[in-house]
Amino acid sequence: MVPESLAGWTYETVSDLCAAGKSEGDRHEFKFGLPDAIGLTKICCAFANTYGGFIILGVKDKTRKQFEIVGVEPNKELYGEFVAKVRADPDIEISLPHTISIPESDKVLYVFEIKQSPRRPHLPTYAEERVFWKRQGSDCVKMMLEEIRYQMNTYEEKREKLALLLIDLDQKLRSLNEQANMPDGHYNGYLFSFEIIDRVVVEAYAIMKGHLDIFDALESIKSRFMSLNADKQQMFDYLTLSYPDEGEVAIRMEQIETSLEKNFGIVNPYKTQS
Repeated sequence: MVPESLAGWTYETVSDLCAAGKSEGDRHEFKFGLPDAIGLTKICCAFANTYGGFIILGVKDKTRKQFEIVGVEPNKELYGEFVAKVRADPDIEISLPHTISIPESDKVLYVFEIKQSPRRPHLPTYAEERVFWKRQGSDCVKMMLEEIRYQMNTYEEKREKLALLLIDLDQKLRSLNEQANMPDGHYNGYLFSFEIIDRVVVEAYAIMKGHLDIFDALESIKSRFMSLNADKQQMFDYLTLSYPDEGEVAIRMEQIETSLEKNFGIVNPYKTQS
């Protein structure tokens, strides 16, 4: 019933949730106006540390489990005010809100999305609220020590994999420069491998998925190196076809050895050693 993205939120969606008495859940929360800084930061940290979620402004709590869509005045400064109130370590990424028009009204609803963060866990910077929060049902609850350690370790492991990616790319660049500077007539049969690139993209996807420029750059690099590999393979195949027949070479070699031994008493030293 709760949309998966900002675009999925409509007036009808909010109205249906109000009618069902669901002002809060593990992935959404209704607010009449912009909460105070401590409360807003707590909610954002909880969403970012769990599955992500949405904060909808403009819904009033009339009585217990009865909610009314009243909207708020359009405000071009609201996004800046929202972001300024969220003070967390590390910073939580917050995109522009989705605006929903209210039928027969000049007021609107604002929907803010707090995505599950690849940099989790987050905690408020406010001294009195230095607690790691998670979303559990309609509540923000304190995270267990084991949960905090797990999220921290997972993030650091992914960072280490990205460091490995940089090392691998640097080595490829060095190899490329060495091959480009080889004298004419020399040949390096080294083929570029993409094992590390492919593995890191899969294992560190969670913290890379918001940065499509990285994926585009990696794809471009792979494409270029694959082209170089194909050129090298084609050259290798050509050289293989041009090699003389091994059997013919062996026969001629034997003739030379026989003649040298018969005429000059010279014996192949490698054969005498064997």
